[in-house]
Amino acid sequence: MTRVRHVVAAVVVLVLMAGCNDGGVRAEPKDTTKVGAADLKSTRAEILDLIDTAVTTASAMAGGQERPRSGEVKSVGCDAIYPRRFRHVEANGAFVVPDADRVTVVRKIRDAWQAEGWKPEVGGKEVVGEDGEVLTTRTASSGVPLTIRAIVLESPSGQAAVNVDVRTSCLELSRDALDALDQAADDDR
Repeated sequence: MTRVRHVVAAVVVLVLMAGCNDGGVRAEPKDTTKVGAADLKSTRAEILDLIDTAVTTASAMAGGQERPRSGEVKSVGCDAIYPRRFRHVEANGAFVVPDADRVTVVRKIRDAWQAEGWKPEVGGKEVVGEDGEVLTTRTASSGVPLTIRAIVLESPSGQAAVNVDVRTSCLELSRDALDALDQAADDDR
C-alpha cells in the first residue's frame, strides 16, 4: 500500500509540474567583466593593435614569415550554457619559421615579448621549452583583462607553425554592446 502511495504522489507531482518552466533561471559565469559599447569598441581596437604587435615582434625575433591577418575581431560565446551576452572577443594571427625547432621558437617568442615589456610565461611556467605555449596577460584601457597566447607546432618537415591569439576574459556585454557587436559583424561581411 505504501508503494502505491509513493507512485501516486510521484505522478501527482509530475502532473502538477507539467508546463512549468524554470522561471527564467539561467546559468551565468562567476568571473566576468561588464562592458558597454564604448569600452567594447576601444577593447576591440586594442586587440587588433596587440595581435599585430604580438605576431610582428615574435615573427621578427624567430625569423618567421607572417601569414596575412584578417584584421577581424571575432566574438565567441564564453560557454554554450550561458546566455548570448556572455562573450569572449578575440583576434588571431600566425607565422611559420622554416628550419626551426619548437624549443628555439618558444624561447625567441618569449624574448620578443619580454622586449615589449610583457611578462610571458612558457607552458604556464618560466621554463623555456617545457611546452609549446607562450602566454602573457595585459589589461586594456577599458579595464578588460586580455590574454596573449602563442602556440608553437613543430612539423616533421622542420618548420614551426605558430598560432597567436589575443582574447578577452569572459565579458558580460550590455544591450548596447551586443547591438554594437552585431553591427560590427554585419560590417565585416
